[in-house]
Amino acid sequence: MSDLTAVREEDSFDIEKVHQWIAPKIEESELPQVLQFRSGASNLTYLLRYPGREIVLRRPPIGTKAISAHDMKREFLIQSRLKPVYSLVPTMIALCEDHSILGSDFYLMDRVPGEIFRRDVPTSLTLSSDRAQQGSWLCR
Repeated sequence: MSDLTAVREEDSFDIEKVHQWIAPKIEESELPQVLQFRSGASNLTYLLRYPGREIVLRRPPIGTKAISAHDMKREFLIQSRLKPVYSLVPTMIALCEDHSILGSDFYLMDRVPGEIFRRDVPTSLTLSSDRAQQGSWLCR
């Protein structure tokens, strides 16, 4: 089952405005196909599918929120600092703090394909308990 779906109407945004901000940073001229990751703990996550590249956009939920609960700048900075020492962290592309673009802070990162673990471990993943505890399966 795919974790991607069409963007829910209540979570939609002006892709042309976002693309105008993104395009110079990623050297893409065409508008991307936009899909939304079906679920997540709290923040909204989208896939921007360009002809030669897939980018993930993360933003807080729309509406009233706790001041520090959805800190996109914090997420962006932590992952940026982890990347040099942990290769499986996606490459961070850009942080936008201009609320005229999307109505809130958001950031972009390269997509890293792989399993998204939710409540249940995917049936396709078979690990011994020793290997799962070691985390060695994370290192490719």
